[in-house]
Amino acid sequence: MRSIPGGRGQGPDDPDRLAREVVRLHEEGRYRQAQDSARRLVEVQRGRLGPHHPDYASALTNLALLIQTRGDLDAAEPLLREALGVRKDALGERDPQYAAGLSRVADLLLLRGDLDAAEPLMRQALEVHKEALGEHHPDYASGLTGLALLLHRRGDGEAAEPLLRQALEVRRESLGDRHPMVASALGNVGLVLQGRGDPAGAEAHFRQALEIRRESLGERHPDYAASLSHLGTLLYERGDHGPAEPLLRQAVSVRKDALGPRHPDVLADLRTLEAIVQARPTLLLNGPGGPAPAEDPIPAFASDRALEQLGRGPREIAAEARGLAETFARVGAALAHAAQGMQHGLPPLFPMLNDAAACHNAFVALHQEASRRAEALGLAPSASSLLSLPELAALMDLVGQTEDEFARRAAVLRQATGVIDRVLSLRHRVPSESLMLIDCHEPASSLRAALAVARVSDELPDEATRLADGSHPFAALARLAGQDADLGDDDWHRLHAEVAAHFGRPLAAAAVRGRLTTTPAQERVGSRNGTPPQTTR
Repeated sequence: MRSIPGGRGQGPDDPDRLAREVVRLHEEGRYRQAQDSARRLVEVQRGRLGPHHPDYASALTNLALLIQTRGDLDAAEPLLREALGVRKDALGERDPQYAAGLSRVADLLLLRGDLDAAEPLMRQALEVHKEALGEHHPDYASGLTGLALLLHRRGDGEAAEPLLRQALEVRRESLGDRHPMVASALGNVGLVLQGRGDPAGAEAHFRQALEIRRESLGERHPDYAASLSHLGTLLYERGDHGPAEPLLRQAVSVRKDALGPRHPDVLADLRTLEAIVQARPTLLLNGPGGPAPAEDPIPAFASDRALEQLGRGPREIAAEARGLAETFARVGAALAHAAQGMQHGLPPLFPMLNDAAACHNAFVALHQEASRRAEALGLAPSASSLLSLPELAALMDLVGQTEDEFARRAAVLRQATGVIDRVLSLRHRVPSESLMLIDCHEPASSLRAALAVARVSDELPDEATRLADGSHPFAALARLAGQDADLGDDDWHRLHAEVAAHFGRPLAAAAVRGRLTTTPAQERVGSRNGTPPQTTR
């Protein structure tokens, strides 16, 4: 997160003040407030500088990174790509800012699991940074880190480790030994060592990163929680459940506040905690510790059943699938390394096998949850098919889009039904004159009945859309009869002409003169014999 040049004023919308506020809130781990300020900064910079200025691109990038940190990759990606396009046009493809934009898009693609799309962007960014800034600049170190993490995801920890160690040394030289970015580099080296089957080396790096982040960021910052999670997960995988548990509990507490209770990182730590608690009886049989507590303070939403009761949305399920894909890649890299050892007669570590089993169980639970969610919309895969995690995420993206469309159609139906009900409630203030409404109410009753059986899973009748957007004659009648004080003279004339053309001049005149009023449903004129229309609840 970087500051953005701006104006010299000091008002609430001063770009300099907003930029400093975004950076401060981010550094404090207050991501929700930082996101609000970043969104305002985008609006201010667009208004001041226009949509083609590099500072506008910087504001977009900061907003996107905050959104991405909170797990919404779908919302972050178009912002990052827009910022990249602005920098390309304004600065050219050999500018370091353009390279930084490439890296940001590549990092997001890496989170999505799209390694093939991410790699050429990372290599292009690294080349530009090397040419423009040299090999001892922090941005070049960031490029090395991105490429190394991609190689690690591909299972090539051997190629990733030297790149990460080079990035660590560059950051130490340029930023000092106690900088938060040095802690990030230490953590990345630790993750690769963990994946390569070196838990002792990984632990040493994780503990160094944890101490630096405690000093520089404080114990309520999400990055400090990430170090807690790294160390706690390593200890759990090594079988040291006792010291792992308090670390993971603290990580969950911090991350819940900063990222929300359903963020993939929070859910991953909760699942590990749940596994620790479930393993307690077995552990107690093999060592001291006394009886297990009757009630465990792990939040109720740690289990899949409770998560489902929270009503998780498809995008949350998709985010967890993508997060779980990262875990799969890490565990898979460790298993690949163990397989090499097995070829030389070395047994795999038992915690590693437990981790693989935990991946399987998490996958099965997620697959079932996603299938149930999709089944409600008729989008579930066949019972015999087994989708991969990227396919599950894509399915949940489709479910989310479908649910959004269904919600839009439901809103249209509510608006359309409201207009029809308004029309059906109209009567003339002089009862003997209400007969002029019969020719209007009969088709309205028929249309009301059609709307009552319309389903959001089907395309809506065209009349429903026209009623909702106000272009239907019934909408014109409802608005004209409502004596809307905001109507201008042109609107009055237009509505009067439309009502007169469709329902006759007498009804249009009665509406304009305020002769029409509303009445409860049971008193409505609905047919030629005076029977009120049928309504549905």
